[in-house]
Amino acid sequence: MIGSYWIATLMNLLLVALAPNLGVLVAAFFLAGAGYAIQQSLERAIVADIAPVEVRSTGFGVLASVNGVGDLVSSAIVGGVWTLISPRAAFLFALVMTVTGAFVTSYALRESRAHSES
Repeated sequence: MIGSYWIATLMNLLLVALAPNLGVLVAAFFLAGAGYAIQQSLERAIVADIAPVEVRSTGFGVLASVNGVGDLVSSAIVGGVWTLISPRAAFLFALVMTVTGAFVTSYALRESRAHSES
């Protein structure tokens, strides 16, 4: 799961650091697709693993709701930064958020494992 955040980080880093050209865009789309596929698959697997059977379907609903709201809010913010500042600033914001997401998710998974082992 953490790897999908680092893949997204690399994609955003490419888009921030390099001049846009066909090779950069192909690499960015490849990384975006790979990261998204990994993240979507593993999120569901993690929910299935950590949610008690009695509330597992609710866990999937919460995951979908949080993802939907997060997608809406992040798209609005990135779109605003893109429009008001620049595309590079928008990808820089996304880069910071993916690095933050990697660390927060890593911490949450570590805490979840520690809690389940005790």
